Amino acid sequence: MIDYFERTLRLTDLEVWTIRIQRVHYSLVIVDERRKATVEELEIADFIMDEDEQRTNFVSVSVYSESDVQDGHIEPLAELARY
Repeated sequence: MIDYFERTLRLTDLEVWTIRIQRVHYSLVIVDERRKATVEELEIADFIMDEDEQRTNFVSVSVYSESDVQDGHIEPLAELARY
């Protein structure tokens, strides 16, 4: 469970969030790439999507921390990134 989160930077195509989970601090960076995703970037590699169905704004998410992301923290960070 996330103990604390705050958006520390908000620009047109970029957001930075400061997050704390069990005394571990993370920075979550969300970037709207304003382009379609490539086949390599899609999570469902076996699925071929019609080009017209692809979203035109691929969004990338990166997590930064002084140490490796703990296994139990991956899902809460992913949930925050989805919203």
